Amino acid sequence: MKPLICLILFILSSSCLIGQEMDCKKFKEGTFKTIQGNGFPETTIRRKGNIQKEKTQGKKGTSELTVKWIDDCTYTLTPTEKTLKESPTLPKNMVLTVKITEVKEHSYIQTTSCNVFDLIMTFEIYKIK
Repeated sequence: MKPLICLILFILSSSCLIGQEMDCKKFKEGTFKTIQGNGFPETTIRRKGNIQKEKTQGKKGTSELTVKWIDDCTYTLTPTEKTLKESPTLPKNMVLTVKITEVKEHSYIQTTSCNVFDLIMTFEIYKIK
């Protein structure tokens, strides 16, 4: 009888864990940083409201993107007119889709895809403020 009760409790607790959703809300706004590696430079990201600004180490200027949240853990980034003027080689219809796939205490893992390039990138993003 004791093994049967243990099995039932295990199944119930497992089903509760599977149904838990990630808490991505704490990463909707703030200052973040990517760590240099895999051929990518360090980037500082400031996200507030529907604007994200990115400053990449070793590059002049700051990119500005419009943020649109699709759900709690997925958002799109579209270059603003200002960024398109400063970077004329960017496709005007470019949209990046960012999916937060894992949440940690002070960071998250994101997978980014693009509608105009056959490219999928995965980064860990650290919240610094």
